[in-house]
Amino acid sequence: LNEPISISFQHNQSLEGYMVTCVFWKEGASKHYWGVWSPEGCRTEQLSPSRVLCRCNHLSYFAVLMQLSQAPIPRELLVPLMYISLVGCSISIVSSLLTILLHFQARKQGDSMTRIHMNLHASVLLLNVAFLLSPLPATPPVPGSACTAV
Repeated sequence: LNEPISISFQHNQSLEGYMVTCVFWKEGASKHYWGVWSPEGCRTEQLSPSRVLCRCNHLSYFAVLMQLSQAPIPRELLVPLMYISLVGCSISIVSSLLTILLHFQARKQGDSMTRIHMNLHASVLLLNVAFLLSPLPATPPVPGSACTAV
């Protein structure tokens, strides 16, 4: 393009504390992925706390990526957040198990929707179990034991 195109993004809330970047979807930019978000040819201007202007020298699929500035979670909130996650995932696991059992009883009717629901609940169950078990390999009691176990 002879002149850069201007695209304005209005946000519902203030972007203070966020790092904003205008990007476009660059297809085939990597061997391992379908594409990547790239800032090439785009300039970012933050007009106000809730408005971003992107000036780009090409047309494509555009977006504004936002990254919250690194603010650590206060130490006094870590334990309550851990318990909230533990209780929430446990309730979800029990609920998924009960739902799978109920669908298993109804499965005798041969309905394909029942089978689809069973598979969906099984995937939610496995997701929650994996989430609850994910801290274990991250902090093994013996260094290197997680890699050996995997």
